[in-house]
Amino acid sequence: MARITAEQEVENLSGLSTNPEKDIFVVRENGTTCLMAEFAAKFIVPYDVWASNYVDADISLTRGAEVKGRCGHDESELQVFWVDRAYALKMLFVKVTPSGARRGGADSGWMWAEAAARFPHPDKLPGRLTRASSAPQESHNTSKGPEATWRLSKVQFVYDSSEKTHFKDAVSPGKHTANSHHLSALVTPAGKSYECQAQQTISLASSDLQKTVTMILSAVHIQPFDIISDFVFSEEHKCPVDEREQLEETLPLILGLILGLVIVRRGGNEDGLFTSA
Repeated sequence: MARITAEQEVENLSGLSTNPEKDIFVVRENGTTCLMAEFAAKFIVPYDVWASNYVDADISLTRGAEVKGRCGHDESELQVFWVDRAYALKMLFVKVTPSGARRGGADSGWMWAEAAARFPHPDKLPGRLTRASSAPQESHNTSKGPEATWRLSKVQFVYDSSEKTHFKDAVSPGKHTANSHHLSALVTPAGKSYECQAQQTISLASSDLQKTVTMILSAVHIQPFDIISDFVFSEEHKCPVDEREQLEETLPLILGLILGLVIVRRGGNEDGLFTSA
């Protein structure tokens, strides 16, 4: 089982985001950033009410949330709590070798310690999170091998249906846990960050009569491993949806430019023929 011996700090920098729905979380180890995550998260939670079979609660991750985390050689965790811990989001990231094996045990990173101490805040905060330069530098929290990747391996969402803001007239209110199963999301080459503006959904099986909770992520930029320096994302690996949308946006411009060049060249040739005649 992996042990975390280094001193770790966690920061909620959501106030720096111009998007009111997006949160920014940073985990630092021994004064160096080892995990960064920017994303907007929403949960669609079905629950039973007296008046009908069930209705959906729409729960968004809010600013000012309590955040915890840890960084490991090939496993990293992010934990977020909000509304007086009525809601908790826990995410496990793993780094995978080409053979698919990890150095840690199968569940060595899936430990959620509620008694973890609060982390001190660093004296200086960055103006914003940035992209890393292309210059080679020594990286922190690295174990990259040839063609290694990292991914989001597990998600757990804990919610309390007795919380009155989102749940109205719930039958048998109480705490429930929703977990992912066989999850392999946000797959990214080691040494890169994952970026995706498009919405992505993850289904979670709830302990509340086997209901399905839907987690919706958007405006995602995450890097749980191989961070070069403080508050700096490495080169981004874009999701296929973003790449396709970017191609759809640029393709008409490229075709228009080519068509314009063809028209100009054809017009020049016709002028030359007319002059020579």
